[in-house]
Amino acid sequence: MSTATRNRRTGWSRDPLFVGGMALMMLLLPIERFSGPFSLRPVDLVIMLLTLWGLAGIWLARRRLIVPLAVPIWLILLSSLVATALGNQYGDNMTAIAQEAYLFGWFIVLANRLSGLPT
Repeated sequence: MSTATRNRRTGWSRDPLFVGGMALMMLLLPIERFSGPFSLRPVDLVIMLLTLWGLAGIWLARRRLIVPLAVPIWLILLSSLVATALGNQYGDNMTAIAQEAYLFGWFIVLANRLSGLPT
């Protein structure tokens, strides 16, 4: 692997904003007392912003998006939709589906970020 290819693969994975956001996320994870609308915690906002930042970095680097474990995650989302249709608490169920979807997006971003690191 050439040096230019290696630098292109690993350069954006060492983004200081992304690393700082990850540190902020780890600091906010224990805070469960404050809850916003749709049961969102402070760490959820950080995860959503890091997901958008990571997807923008993947797009700007023109990297191929790797989607690991797509079939199991889609089965989980499909079963959640069926449970929502058959259940009686639609608001709580839709909140759970939205949280599953953005956490899967976060998982995709992490998998793509970590796949660019040298072994």
